[in-house]
Amino acid sequence: MIPGASVTALGVSLNPTRTGAIVVLEAMGARVSFEPQGTEAGEPIGNVTVTGDDRLDAFDLTRPDAPRLPTLIDEVPALAMAAARARGISRICGAAELRVKETDRLASLAANLRRVGVEVEESPDGLAIRGGSVRGGEVDAGGDHRIAMAFAVLGVAAESPITIRGAREIVTSYPGFVAALRELGAQVEVPEDALLR
Repeated sequence: MIPGASVTALGVSLNPTRTGAIVVLEAMGARVSFEPQGTEAGEPIGNVTVTGDDRLDAFDLTRPDAPRLPTLIDEVPALAMAAARARGISRICGAAELRVKETDRLASLAANLRRVGVEVEESPDGLAIRGGSVRGGEVDAGGDHRIAMAFAVLGVAAESPITIRGAREIVTSYPGFVAALRELGAQVEVPEDALLR
């Protein structure tokens, strides 16, 4: 989302049935490189470096050649954030199962993207997100860790801060998330009682 920014994730599963989000990022114009590190629990793992282009292009998961949704279903919130900054309209379909996660993730993504100034259309099984600038503002993650983390990441690309309510559950999937975001250069303020550290 930040032109020229580069992030390396260490020890990522490289199982091809779970790497659809990486394929989408490449299609958007990001440069992706892999450094295999062997196997863990019978699965290939490695380090993945993603570097942003000058401006990412929108993606369309309705196309026949798009990655199958099961290979990226958990990453839809993160990809929606990339879509919010991309050039054009990104389309997600076939994702009705996201309505029965910790929250109705499709409804939550749509409502919260609108709160930060992003134009989005919600359908029964997906979203159409028009990329551009992100104003900033207050969102409500509704206790969903993936929604909270996604909007925290979007905050680095917003014109003004994004405040996230209902973010306490981040610790269920990534206890070191706030520290990692700070290490990458983000300015993050956490109330003392939030238990996100």
